[in-house]
Amino acid sequence: MAIEPRIAVTSTFAGTGKCLNFGHPEARRWVTDCMSERITTLGVDVFRHDCNFGLARFWTHAEPPGRRGMNEIRYVEGLYAFWDELR
Repeated sequence: MAIEPRIAVTSTFAGTGKCLNFGHPEARRWVTDCMSERITTLGVDVFRHDCNFGLARFWTHAEPPGRRGMNEIRYVEGLYAFWDELR
């Protein structure tokens, strides 16, 4: 899958690093389906998600003027939806 800006947010500080945009429904659906399939196929009992780096720079990188904080809000909402939908 080619990474598009709306799916994986980039930031100039990260070089080639990318962060999945949980705020984008298509991206969230893709990762939810992918992880659910692997959990089932591999018989995973415990799945731990650790985000061990600062996300603020990703969120603010493509933020529209006058909409400060909206990328962060959508990301967190999407992350919670991911956990709700994960099977």
